[in-house]
Amino acid sequence: MGYHEAVARNPRLLFWGRVFRETKMMAAVVMFFYDHRGVPVNQVFYLSIFWAIFSLLSEVPSGYLADRIGRKQTILLGVVLMLMGDLMQFYAFGFWQFAIIFSFWSLGFSCLSGTEEAMLYDSLKETGEAGLMNEKNARLEAARFAPRAIGPVIGSYIAKDLLETQFQIVIGIDVLLTIIGIGFALRLTEPKICTSMLSQRRIFRQSIATINKHPWLLRAKISQLLVFFAGFLLFRAWQPFFVDKGATVLMLGGFYFCSRLLFFVMYWHVAEIAKRFGTALVINVSALLAMPLLALSFLLDDIWLIMIFFTIAHLMIDGRIPLFAKSINQRIDSNSRATTLSVLNMLKSVLDIPFLLVAGLVTANSMANAVVGAIILCSIAVIFFWSKEKEFEDIKL
Repeated sequence: MGYHEAVARNPRLLFWGRVFRETKMMAAVVMFFYDHRGVPVNQVFYLSIFWAIFSLLSEVPSGYLADRIGRKQTILLGVVLMLMGDLMQFYAFGFWQFAIIFSFWSLGFSCLSGTEEAMLYDSLKETGEAGLMNEKNARLEAARFAPRAIGPVIGSYIAKDLLETQFQIVIGIDVLLTIIGIGFALRLTEPKICTSMLSQRRIFRQSIATINKHPWLLRAKISQLLVFFAGFLLFRAWQPFFVDKGATVLMLGGFYFCSRLLFFVMYWHVAEIAKRFGTALVINVSALLAMPLLALSFLLDDIWLIMIFFTIAHLMIDGRIPLFAKSINQRIDSNSRATTLSVLNMLKSVLDIPFLLVAGLVTANSMANAVVGAIILCSIAVIFFWSKEKEFEDIKL
């Protein structure tokens, strides 16, 4: 296989690597697993603070590492660190042991955050397909959902009685699938334009200069983050929220299967929808329409209607996130791409800590408060960060 053919297969390898890495069979019952192991629901938000702290410390260094030694090696490091966290779940009990697990997951995710996106864009750029970034990035994001539609259904069946032995089996399967994901990372080919000849200081200086030159990058990132936090609240809230409304464990598994399939289809086609109707329009309208749908899911008592409205709202919230990718990467030089993306992602790490503290407090009494919080975050994104179509037009450095 020639070099260009090898680089051209990177998007597929990234996709399948994420498919296996994201096939988490524990997902449909994860909140019950934490509670079984001595971590109540509201403390899960506090666990995420450890994720935020380690992400804050490692986000930029991992981006620099990707620019300096290569995207492939950094991706491999990230997956191995996440595997170590998975393995610790076999025996972890209580808040502090899970805090260590979340720290390993955070370090691993930091190595992947920005690095996979940089690898994808530069691979497409090297093969002359950079214009397909939104489509390929959205499909890479879709890789999270196809396996999650199937895996958690199996996981919810295996752990239907919420017994320790059942949880152990589910953890073992998740570990095996992550190891397969490492195999796909090993087959990646480093694009030549990813090998930076700049010093550490110059890489970081160039990344800051890029953000100063294009202030829209920060505006776009904040818009992304507001709605990402809304989606995070919904992701953490849906299991106890639905149970409070009368859902059973098997209903949760069925809901997870159907909703993840819908998420997969949405991500697979969202770039085509944006191309047809306009990227800015899709970004704005999705957040705008999500708010009344979430309000209905909060106010209604019929569990089936709640699931429908909740799912559509969550689809709209998550679907807008990958549509920023092409316009963001067009404004960044390849030599400092991973570092610049990590600097932008560090904003999330900074905001994570106060956000998670507040989220833990407001959901201590009722997870329904998470739905209200998601509505508020979407409204801020719509009011203060309304997107314009010209911001998503093709540009050249």
